Amino acid sequence: MHELRTGDTGEAVRLHQEHLNARLRAHRDTPIEVDGELGPITLEQTAYAAWFLGALDGTVEKVRGGLITVGVQEIVADPKVRNAQQRERARARRDVHFGNLRERAYKVAEGLVGVMEIGGNNAGPMVSKIIVANGGAGPEPWCGDFVAYCYRNAGSQGVDRVWASVRQLGLDPDVHQTPDPERGDLVRFSFDHVGLFVRRVDANTIETIEGNTGASGAVSDSRRGGDGVYRKHRAASLVTDYLRVER
Repeated sequence: MHELRTGDTGEAVRLHQEHLNARLRAHRDTPIEVDGELGPITLEQTAYAAWFLGALDGTVEKVRGGLITVGVQEIVADPKVRNAQQRERARARRDVHFGNLRERAYKVAEGLVGVMEIGGNNAGPMVSKIIVANGGAGPEPWCGDFVAYCYRNAGSQGVDRVWASVRQLGLDPDVHQTPDPERGDLVRFSFDHVGLFVRRVDANTIETIEGNTGASGAVSDSRRGGDGVYRKHRAASLVTDYLRVER
């Protein structure tokens, strides 16, 4: 591997473009054309990738100026090689670009409102996807799997199988209680149920987004199915605690 400069062509540029596209797709951005030519689009998108991967500002500017260092090529090819400082910068920049982890989880949840069980209790294509993503092998109560799905897709590194159990969730070392919840924090209820906190409606009521719940009332885990993802208003008196996910 060697430095790449404006105007370079060939297999090394093509390989870098392929690696760059993998990073762009993972970041939910549009890939570039793989043509083996180091032009302005490749440079600008490489600078963007270097920025969100945690490269120094000076390094990002070098890329914009026409020089793709070996170090930049390496982290674009494999983000796992980044050092601790690069990973920390990447995390801070992600928060600036996309909002903090809580906000990103909320946005995922917001997009899932309306998902419903289909064909039986705890069943259906999207419900099964939510359960399987959290390590479930088959139909199971999925309120914990739902919040895990939201956080995992928001980029959390702290989600694991224990989230499937509402009671166990609070024992996760990456989760801790908070007395002052913000949008996207977890909220546990006294009836063994969990959702995402949205806002305080008034002194006695909160708004949430929850999975594995009915349109009204408490959890509606009927034998025939019919639960889904809903925005709900809940009595604050039903809350056991609020939990903040740290990573």
